[in-house]
Amino acid sequence: DVTAEIKADPYFAHDETHVFAVASVDDVKDMGHGVNLVRKGVSGKTQNQRFEFNMSINNPALTAQVLVNVARASFRLQPGCYTMPEIPVIDMLPGTREEIVATLV
Repeated sequence: DVTAEIKADPYFAHDETHVFAVASVDDVKDMGHGVNLVRKGVSGKTQNQRFEFNMSINNPALTAQVLVNVARASFRLQPGCYTMPEIPVIDMLPGTREEIVATLV
């Protein structure tokens, strides 16, 4: 059963996963992707805290934006080799730190 195999895959096994059969992949194929992330839990002694994040993207456009942002950040770093988690997000944004903080904080 395809549904059982997908749900057993380590990538999906720990998350709620829905599998839908389609007549043709071409009918549902596009370049867009999305995510709906919901986290419900406890914060201190307060129950039923809920965080929800939704995003819809066009994969080629987002990939290009990320590459440009990382290139921008590379000019602000000391010479060397970095992985993306090592690059401060603020260095990926356009503008000075002061402008970014004044705009976003």
